[in-house]
Amino acid sequence: PIPCVPWQSQTSGHMAWSIRRFRRNFILVGVTDTLFLYEWKPSEKQRLKLVTSVKGQCMVYDIKTFGDKIVVGDMLTSVAVYKFNPESCILEEYARDINRRWVTCCEMVTEELIMVRTIETTYSP
Repeated sequence: PIPCVPWQSQTSGHMAWSIRRFRRNFILVGVTDTLFLYEWKPSEKQRLKLVTSVKGQCMVYDIKTFGDKIVVGDMLTSVAVYKFNPESCILEEYARDINRRWVTCCEMVTEELIMVRTIETTYSP
């Protein structure tokens, strides 16, 4: 059997939509409009320690990584790319698609190439 660790945090009852391992000992969690970065310490009593978080999305739906870069697929506002700064332990915004697209999934193919799948929408007043 694979051990399963229940996750609870200070998300005020909001639902986590995406969880992704990052680097060797970090976990990224997308909760509504916020991307959380936790440090994973399996040998300590408090296994997950909140390192930092960043708001700026509407609905974090998918998280992918490549090196120190993190791409966040947002169900309502397209994609944003963050870069992890290990010295200051913060997530810095690196790039953002300014066109509104409903992103259902994404992948970082290379450090500079991101593929996304969007829902095509039409609006008729």
